[in-house]
Amino acid sequence: EASTTSQRAFCRAGGASCINGATFVDHSAMLNTSEKRVISEWVDLGAQYFNDPFNGPNALRTSAPSLSESVFACQVQPILQANCASCHQPFGGNGSSSGPANSNFVANRFVLTGNADADFSVTASMVTNIASPDASLLLVKPSHVSTDTPSHPDLPGVTPATAVLPSGSANYNTLREWIAGTLTCS
Repeated sequence: EASTTSQRAFCRAGGASCINGATFVDHSAMLNTSEKRVISEWVDLGAQYFNDPFNGPNALRTSAPSLSESVFACQVQPILQANCASCHQPFGGNGSSSGPANSNFVANRFVLTGNADADFSVTASMVTNIASPDASLLLVKPSHVSTDTPSHPDLPGVTPATAVLPSGSANYNTLREWIAGTLTCS
């Protein structure tokens, strides 16, 4: 009776000296620039993860229980794509991840991809206070102008300086209701 042992494949950079019959695979071109940036920023922010990401059987825990991913996809993401992607999406800036580099891209932690799942995760990370939605970074930053504290770039081409999502506007209120858990898809 032959015994089988499992050995981990190991290759050195450049494809030389693969051990255990492994084949070297160059992973450097598998991610586009925006995906590499998202990973770099995640690492820069501490690469936080949960040791036990599940609340119950097969239910992946989200950052805030009141945030609905389905409502995000039908109500919130269209607002973000229309109002935020022009500066917060590295490529395309038009709701798609394809196209040339976005010259208006603002380097910060709020990076939109045009993908609902990915955009939900990064948007949920900006919801910093579900008890008081108006205090969440998702609403605080874009409801201010460049001269306010905290500052946010002004709505392009509008004088006087105008916030991207002015407090009390329809889009602001939609995001606020989503954070509060009272928004539904209609």
